[in-house]
Order: sequence, then C-alpha cells, then structure tokens
Amino acid sequence: MTKRVDQSQHERMVYAVAMRLDSEGFNEIKADVEGYELPDKIWWESAEHKPHIPDITASKDSTSYFFEVETSDTIFVPESVVQWKLFSAHAIHINGKFIVIVPEGCLNEAREQVTNLGINVDDIWEIKA
Repeated sequence: MTKRVDQSQHERMVYAVAMRLDSEGFNEIKADVEGYELPDKIWWESAEHKPHIPDITASKDSTSYFFEVETSDTIFVPESVVQWKLFSAHAIHINGKFIVIVPEGCLNEAREQVTNLGINVDDIWEIKA
C-alpha cells in the first residue's frame, strides 16, 4: 500500500466518490474503505507481480469501472505508477473504464503523469479533499 502523508484524506475521498457513484446510478460498488465490500484483486498474468486492489470498482450500463484515488503526495510515487499501468491495461482488456481521482488543484499533475506513462485513462476527476 502506498504511504500517504494524510491517509484520512484518502479515505474521505474514497468514501465521497463511492457515495457519488451510488447517487449516479452505479451498481456493485466496492470500495477499499469502511462500510463497503473490498474490491477484487487485479494482477498481471505473470506470477512474479503482486496483486493490487483498486480503491473503488463499480459497474454501470454493463461496463466495469476501476477508480484509483490519489492524494497530492501519491500521484508520482512508484506504487501508483504500477497500479495505474495495471488498472489501465485491465480496463482495456475487459472493455472497462479506468478513472483517476485527484484532489482539487492536482489535475495538471495527473494529466502529466498519464502522458509520461503513455497509458489510457478514461477520465480524471478532481474532487474536494
């Protein structure tokens, strides 16, 4: 798990996004936060890589969504890089969507990281932290 300066901020963000998804008609919402079922692990086919758990998974209109919530101090950390690459590839593989969520004011940093990594991110949401 990525070490964060403010783990409680991350948990508040995960919870807020899960609640938003519920209000927007998403189904099967799983979130790595108290009160929700834990999302399923995702891993590369190669056994040499450890599995990772997205912060939130949900479905809508027969499409699977994978959400990764970052705080301002985790956008560029190596574990986030590994997770973004994995979740992006997995979403493409199953015709799903991968969305990154960042605090307000971090949109440009997230876009820069997506460009640097050369991965597909279907959207980046900015939310109040």
